[in-house]
Amino acid sequence: MAARDSLVQETGNFFDLHGGNMATPAWDFSWDGCGAIPNHELDGVYALLSGETLVFVGLGAGHSYGSQKKHGIRKRLLAHVLEVAPADTDVNYILEQRWRNAGVDRIATLGFPPETSYLACALEHYLIAKLDPPENHKNHHPRSH
Repeated sequence: MAARDSLVQETGNFFDLHGGNMATPAWDFSWDGCGAIPNHELDGVYALLSGETLVFVGLGAGHSYGSQKKHGIRKRLLAHVLEVAPADTDVNYILEQRWRNAGVDRIATLGFPPETSYLACALEHYLIAKLDPPENHKNHHPRSH
Protein backbone atom coordinates (compact mmCIF):
# COMPACT_ATOMS: atom_id res chain seq x y z
CA MET A 1 0.00 0.00 0.00
CA ALA A 2 1.06 3.55 -0.68
CA ALA A 3 2.50 5.68 2.10
CA ARG A 4 2.29 9.39 2.88
CA ASP A 5 5.71 9.91 1.29
CA SER A 6 4.45 8.40 -1.97
CA LEU A 7 1.45 10.76 -1.92
CA VAL A 8 3.76 13.76 -1.66
CA GLN A 9 6.18 12.39 -4.27
CA GLU A 10 3.49 11.54 -6.82
CA THR A 11 1.90 14.95 -6.34
CA GLY A 12 5.26 16.50 -7.24
CA ASN A 13 5.51 14.18 -10.26
CA PHE A 14 2.05 15.30 -11.41
CA PHE A 15 3.09 18.94 -11.40
CA ASP A 16 6.41 18.13 -13.07
CA LEU A 17 4.46 16.50 -15.91
CA HIS A 18 2.43 19.66 -16.41
CA GLY A 19 5.42 22.02 -16.49
CA GLY A 20 4.74 25.71 -16.42
CA ASN A 21 5.62 28.18 -13.73
CA MET A 22 3.20 26.90 -11.11
CA ALA A 23 4.75 25.84 -7.83
CA THR A 24 3.65 22.50 -6.45
CA PRO A 25 1.04 23.10 -3.74
CA ALA A 26 1.88 21.44 -0.43
CA TRP A 27 -0.22 18.82 1.34
CA ASP A 28 -1.38 19.95 4.78
CA PHE A 29 -1.33 17.08 7.29
CA SER A 30 -1.85 19.30 10.36
CA TRP A 31 -5.58 19.06 11.07
CA ASP A 32 -6.50 17.37 14.35
CA GLY A 33 -10.29 17.68 14.24
CA CYS A 34 -10.36 21.13 15.84
CA GLY A 35 -11.05 24.38 14.10
CA ALA A 36 -11.18 25.00 10.37
CA ILE A 37 -10.18 22.23 7.99
CA PRO A 38 -7.01 23.31 6.13
CA ASN A 39 -7.82 24.62 2.66
CA HIS A 40 -11.52 24.46 3.55
CA GLU A 41 -12.36 27.44 1.39
CA LEU A 42 -10.70 26.03 -1.73
CA ASP A 43 -11.33 23.35 -4.30
CA GLY A 44 -8.79 20.58 -4.03
CA VAL A 45 -7.96 17.03 -3.14
CA TYR A 46 -8.05 15.27 0.21
CA ALA A 47 -6.35 12.12 1.42
CA LEU A 48 -7.47 9.80 4.20
CA LEU A 49 -4.67 7.97 5.98
CA SER A 50 -4.25 5.27 8.58
CA GLY A 51 -1.01 6.18 10.29
CA GLU A 52 1.32 6.78 7.35
CA THR A 53 -0.65 4.54 4.95
CA LEU A 54 -2.87 6.06 2.26
CA VAL A 55 -6.42 4.70 2.42
CA PHE A 56 -8.45 6.98 0.10
CA VAL A 57 -8.02 9.96 -2.22
CA GLY A 58 -11.01 12.22 -2.89
CA LEU A 59 -11.99 15.35 -4.74
CA GLY A 60 -13.42 18.40 -3.02
CA ALA A 61 -14.56 20.63 -5.86
CA GLY A 62 -17.79 22.43 -6.45
CA HIS A 63 -19.46 24.83 -8.76
CA SER A 64 -19.91 28.51 -8.13
CA TYR A 65 -22.00 31.05 -9.93
CA GLY A 66 -21.53 34.77 -9.48
CA SER A 67 -20.87 35.59 -5.84
CA GLN A 68 -21.90 32.15 -4.51
CA LYS A 69 -18.96 30.47 -2.76
CA LYS A 70 -18.39 26.79 -3.35
CA HIS A 71 -16.26 25.64 -0.38
CA GLY A 72 -15.24 22.49 -2.19
CA ILE A 73 -13.03 20.61 0.29
CA ARG A 74 -15.05 21.50 3.37
CA LYS A 75 -18.38 20.72 1.76
CA ARG A 76 -17.19 17.36 0.46
CA LEU A 77 -15.63 16.28 3.75
CA LEU A 78 -18.74 17.25 5.71
CA ALA A 79 -20.98 15.41 3.25
CA HIS A 80 -19.01 12.16 2.98
CA VAL A 81 -16.23 11.88 5.56
CA LEU A 82 -16.89 13.84 8.76
CA GLU A 83 -19.71 14.37 11.20
CA VAL A 84 -20.12 16.86 14.01
CA ALA A 85 -18.48 15.54 17.17
CA PRO A 86 -20.49 14.95 20.33
CA ALA A 87 -20.61 17.97 22.63
CA ASP A 88 -18.53 16.28 25.33
CA THR A 89 -15.41 15.88 23.14
CA ASP A 90 -12.40 18.12 22.57
CA VAL A 91 -12.81 18.19 18.77
CA ASN A 92 -15.29 19.78 16.36
CA TYR A 93 -15.60 16.84 13.96
CA ILE A 94 -15.08 13.09 13.96
CA LEU A 95 -14.79 10.63 11.10
CA GLU A 96 -17.92 8.82 9.94
CA GLN A 97 -18.08 5.23 11.16
CA ARG A 98 -17.14 3.69 7.79
CA TRP A 99 -13.84 5.61 7.82
CA ARG A 100 -13.11 4.70 11.42
CA ASN A 101 -13.77 1.06 10.45
CA ALA A 102 -11.19 1.47 7.67
CA GLY A 103 -8.63 2.64 10.23
CA VAL A 104 -8.51 6.24 9.05
CA ASP A 105 -6.98 8.53 11.66
CA ARG A 106 -5.73 11.46 9.60
CA ILE A 107 -6.99 13.77 6.86
CA ALA A 108 -4.66 15.73 4.60
CA THR A 109 -5.77 18.42 2.17
CA LEU A 110 -4.28 20.16 -0.82
CA GLY A 111 -6.06 23.28 -2.03
CA PHE A 112 -5.87 25.07 -5.35
CA PRO A 113 -6.31 28.78 -6.00
CA PRO A 114 -9.41 29.50 -8.12
CA GLU A 115 -7.43 30.08 -11.31
CA THR A 116 -6.02 26.53 -11.25
CA SER A 117 -8.78 24.66 -9.40
CA TYR A 118 -9.58 22.65 -12.55
CA LEU A 119 -6.35 20.72 -11.86
CA ALA A 120 -7.89 19.17 -8.72
CA CYS A 121 -9.90 16.71 -10.83
CA ALA A 122 -6.84 15.67 -12.79
CA LEU A 123 -4.69 15.30 -9.68
CA GLU A 124 -7.28 13.10 -7.97
CA HIS A 125 -7.45 10.83 -11.04
CA TYR A 126 -3.65 10.71 -11.33
CA LEU A 127 -3.09 9.87 -7.64
CA ILE A 128 -5.69 7.09 -7.65
CA ALA A 129 -4.12 5.57 -10.78
CA LYS A 130 -0.58 5.78 -9.41
CA LEU A 131 -1.15 4.93 -5.74
CA ASP A 132 -4.15 2.60 -5.89
CA PRO A 133 -5.67 3.46 -2.46
CA PRO A 134 -7.71 0.47 -1.23
CA GLU A 135 -10.88 2.36 -0.30
CA ASN A 136 -11.10 3.95 -3.75
CA HIS A 137 -12.14 0.51 -5.02
CA LYS A 138 -15.24 0.45 -2.84
CA ASN A 139 -18.45 2.12 -3.89
CA HIS A 140 -18.97 4.47 -0.93
CA HIS A 141 -20.69 7.31 -2.79
CA PRO A 142 -22.59 5.92 -5.78
CA ARG A 143 -24.62 9.07 -6.34
CA SER A 144 -21.75 11.54 -6.06
CA HIS A 145 -19.81 10.65 -9.20
